[in-house]
Amino acid sequence: MYVQLSIPLAIVTAIAAFIVGGDPYARSLLWAAVAVFVAIAGAVLLASRRPEGLRNRHHAAFGGASIAVMAALCYYWGSLSAAIMVGPLAMVIVGGGDRFARVVAFSSVVSAVQVAFPVLIALDVLVDRAVVRPVDLSTAGVAAFLVTINVGFVTAVFLGRRIRAVDVATMEELHQTVAEVAARDALLYEAKEEIRRLRDGDPAGRYSEQEIGHYQLGHVVGRGAMGEVYEARHSQTGARAAVKLLYPHVLAQPALFKRFARELEAVASLNAPNIVKVLETPGPSAGGLPYLAMEFLEGSSLADILDERGSLGLVEVADLLRQIGSGLQAAHDSGIVHRDLKPHNLFRDANHPRGHVWKILDFGVCKIAHHSGSLTSGHALGTPGYMAPEQASDAQVDHRADIYSLGVVAYRCITGRAPFCAESHHGSMRRLLHDMPTRPSELAPVPRLVDDVLLVAMAKNPRLRFDSATEFGRAFEAACAGTAESSTSRRAASIAKGDRWTENRA
Repeated sequence: MYVQLSIPLAIVTAIAAFIVGGDPYARSLLWAAVAVFVAIAGAVLLASRRPEGLRNRHHAAFGGASIAVMAALCYYWGSLSAAIMVGPLAMVIVGGGDRFARVVAFSSVVSAVQVAFPVLIALDVLVDRAVVRPVDLSTAGVAAFLVTINVGFVTAVFLGRRIRAVDVATMEELHQTVAEVAARDALLYEAKEEIRRLRDGDPAGRYSEQEIGHYQLGHVVGRGAMGEVYEARHSQTGARAAVKLLYPHVLAQPALFKRFARELEAVASLNAPNIVKVLETPGPSAGGLPYLAMEFLEGSSLADILDERGSLGLVEVADLLRQIGSGLQAAHDSGIVHRDLKPHNLFRDANHPRGHVWKILDFGVCKIAHHSGSLTSGHALGTPGYMAPEQASDAQVDHRADIYSLGVVAYRCITGRAPFCAESHHGSMRRLLHDMPTRPSELAPVPRLVDDVLLVAMAKNPRLRFDSATEFGRAFEAACAGTAESSTSRRAASIAKGDRWTENRA
């Protein structure tokens, strides 16, 4: 818009100079500057209509042409005339460039040009050829005028930067919206395909019977929001494995692809009995598909067990917390926060040599301590029913977010229901942030000491929770045996002053 306005304004200025007359030399310089400016402004206008948009060179060229016109205007009309208002207009446009140093340089040159003419004329270095000359204006008056104009220049630069910031934010939001729409369309397609496969009893996936890396893929054994998990065989040894591949729409989104790459990095660095073992993380396969090869587990997820049984006994929950706590401790010691602990990501391996062994799965939204950036900024990633309050509010999280989620898992196992239920997602999130669920002992036959342990684990303030997952497991086991430490009860009493269990009124 500003470039479009500047072209007719420059042309009108040239016509006005033809009508007014004035010094022939100054007028010729103005016409030459206007001709160059119109040519460059036209090129910038055409570039703005192309898909790639304006580049830094366009901003620089327009800025240089604006400086030339500014100097010619000051020389012809006068540095204290209304013609200098072309300066703020140019500054708004150049201020939209993404190189702040260039913006400052241009603004400084325009200001220097505007100030230089009256100074050089006062020193008799330049001949005053201006059409408009100040009459009876003191030196102090000229200085005040120059200061006022330069304040306007600074304001114009600030306006240009603000416009650029709004434009950048709007484009990012537009791109994000387009990506989300594309992702939802792809997910809808995947859901339809999943329904079709279930209806037809077809366990095959799009990559079944194909060889990915060193593995021959078989049928699909699990599907999630980001990809599919296939039963596979090593092409040389014949050993069974579970191979995770991403959906095509996830591969097309850099942020989601980076999350998968981060999962590869996270799980490859962990070697603990209660975390799914990684067999191979070679990155992209020969066909260009990134994959993750893990040990093949046979058994059931905690979600499937709870769907079948409703709840678990205290002994079983204590065993679950002890084993999962051990796995979490290994992850936390390596600087990794899972951030998506839930029954679907906890698996009981039925064929382990040591008997039933619980394993932690899916580090897709984990947080790694040595990563300086965030792939999830502005988005509360995780599962709403199990995420910590600080995670739901998109605040900084640490290992204590996993302790909270593990506390919610224990609550679900004991009571047979999720702690926060509401008719809408917004309602659930509000309750998560501001309310406490019903006291566990009012929903299941458990000791009050168990209430205290879960209250500490599920404290809204992460600083009040247990310091580690293993400490949580030990405290729960002691509470079940009726030998809970007094420190746990004191912590629970302190927490209850601000966040207390909701009494069951049913």
